[in-house]
Amino acid sequence: MRYRISSVTATGGDGKSLVGFMKTKDGYEVITPHGFVLPSIVERSNHRDFNTLKIYAHCIKKALRRDLVRAKLEENFGGNANPISALHIVIDFLENGMYREYEKEYKRAKHGKINFKKTIKQVTPSVVGEDFLYSDFIVNRKKVSEQSDLALAQANIINHFMDNGGEILFGQRIHIKTKKVSLDESLIRKLNKVKANSYNSRKQQLIRWMTEYIRGAILDKEVKGEWLFAIIASTLWEEMVDACFSNQKVRDKTVYGKRQKAFKGGKIVTVGTPTEHDTLYETENEIIIFDAKMYGTVSNLEKGEVLEKQHGYYRQAKLRNPKKQIFNIFVLPFIDNNDGRTPGFQQNFYFDYDYNDPNDVILVYEADFTTVMDAYYRGKKLIGRFKKELYSFLESEKHKADREASWASWNSIKPQKS
Repeated sequence: MRYRISSVTATGGDGKSLVGFMKTKDGYEVITPHGFVLPSIVERSNHRDFNTLKIYAHCIKKALRRDLVRAKLEENFGGNANPISALHIVIDFLENGMYREYEKEYKRAKHGKINFKKTIKQVTPSVVGEDFLYSDFIVNRKKVSEQSDLALAQANIINHFMDNGGEILFGQRIHIKTKKVSLDESLIRKLNKVKANSYNSRKQQLIRWMTEYIRGAILDKEVKGEWLFAIIASTLWEEMVDACFSNQKVRDKTVYGKRQKAFKGGKIVTVGTPTEHDTLYETENEIIIFDAKMYGTVSNLEKGEVLEKQHGYYRQAKLRNPKKQIFNIFVLPFIDNNDGRTPGFQQNFYFDYDYNDPNDVILVYEADFTTVMDAYYRGKKLIGRFKKELYSFLESEKHKADREASWASWNSIKPQKS
């Protein structure tokens, strides 16, 4: 590898943190989400860890292709969306080469496309009898413009991207010999001027990607002082869980969402947008509602608003599908605390205080981060394995006893309605 990994830093349980790759003076710092561990990548050249690192980079790239993910990233961290624009520019370069713009070049020659107006003005003919004979002409030819604003921007953006994390994200090193120009507002103005005078679809798309990248690079420099390609930790986890556990062709996260009630004009009305669940798996007989969480520990799930939203999804699903089995699942990355636990279902049960339904329970499933990441990278589903684990867990005697005891405990402490 051409780059050096200087350190690996875990974010802890804060799912709102950025994870990815940061350039430092000593090399690249790898910032990993909660539950993802690369113990030996700095201490020694471990081939397996480097391969896992490559998969991690590709998973970030894959998630960043989604418009919703990019919008969330831009909303929270500004310029970090520009790696996607750079990827488009690099892919276009590999498929089509450098964008070539041509300028007319006029020269004196015996052959070529003759410009008669310039020939008459600039060339003295030979007089033969009553005829004028030209042995040379002024011809015009197309010449590749090596210093066009578009070509300079394309080359400089690719080089900048590769020097600032793109080699890891893209998986190969590319460098183009070119005159160095600043990625700044003046270059954006030049590109927009080129765009305004062009009807070429490739040129217009390239300029859109370039201006996006340059604006991101400017913001990165102003806000962070160093370039970073990254994604929000919880967003990456949500994307991977959704891809590996859902069977929905269209991602509608409001299928079983609920809008808020408000009292207006003497009437109770629904207001706002529906709440959104993360992942949905539905068949003729069952509904599994997943909510991917990156909260650090299971105890952090025990927040009223978190549980209330998740119970709300169950009630909406049950209202519309009274005959289906409905399962409510929190999915967390597994954290090995050397306490004997293994990935899978944990003995945590969250019932609803306000509804006397023992089936309205949220289960907790801790998934191995690397397993989910590898499946996401390879486009594989984990729902089949999960369902086997789910039904095996539900049928176990330990689960039945623990759940019954938990239900009794919740009923003994739930608030009494006046």
